This record gives sequence, structure tokens and C-alpha cells, in this order.
Amino acid sequence: MVLDIGPLGCLPAVIRSSKTNARCDENLNQRVLIFNTQLASKLQNLTSTLKDSHFLFIQSHNIIYDTILNPASYGLSDSSSSCCKTGEEVVGIPTCIIGQQPCTHPNSHFFWDEVHPTEAVYSMAASRIINGSSPFFPMNLEQLLQA
Repeated sequence: MVLDIGPLGCLPAVIRSSKTNARCDENLNQRVLIFNTQLASKLQNLTSTLKDSHFLFIQSHNIIYDTILNPASYGLSDSSSSCCKTGEEVVGIPTCIIGQQPCTHPNSHFFWDEVHPTEAVYSMAASRIINGSSPFFPMNLEQLLQA
């Protein structure tokens, strides 16, 4: 199972450090898309070269990007700020500060901290990986296990 890279330019830690007023750093996202295209090509080569191997390529970038830009469509209310207070502003650490109370409704947030999704987002992703129809190549996990 190989996942492509998500839209790194939309991470709160990246937005904070880039000091942009935009929702995402699209220059960084474009570089990620170039990498993902090359990754897909390399995996395609491996699939044809290693005949008895099965690979599952999960194209998560577009789903994550759409979820961040349209959180309400996925049952989320916040996709730009983290649920917990981080040390990013003070000491450059994008993870939660120990002992600080997180937000009251973490399942409505996309980001737990400045770089990681919440449990709700991971749950949505896992469900799609196991039995989703798209964007997987050449099949989803359930189909791969039956192959």
C-alpha cells in the first residue's frame, strides 16, 4: 500500500511560516503534485516489472485537498486551525502543548495539531481505503485482499 503525499501547502504550520493570507501555499502544493505524478509512474513500472506483486496506490491528495477547502461537505466545521494549542508560535513545535485543553469538538476539526489530522479524518480515510471505489489504483484494500 502506497499513499501519495497530501497537500502540504495547506498545513497550518506551513501557512503560519509562509505568512500568506491564502488558505494554502499553492506553490508548495504544485511541487507535491509533481512528486505524486512521478510516484504513480514509478509504481506503475514496479507493477509491470514485479509480476507476482500487488500494489495498492492511494491517491489521497485530491480528497484531502477538497476536504480542507470544503470542510462542511465532509461534516467538518474547521479545516484551517488546529484543535489543540501548539508550541509552534513559541518554540517552533507544531504538536500539542502537554497539559493544554484541546477544542471541545475535535471531530469537527480537520487538524488535531499543526500537521496531523484528527481521529475523525483518519476514520474517514480508513473507510475509503478499505472499501472505497476511487481514487485507488488498481483496486481498494478489500479487493486486494480478495485477489
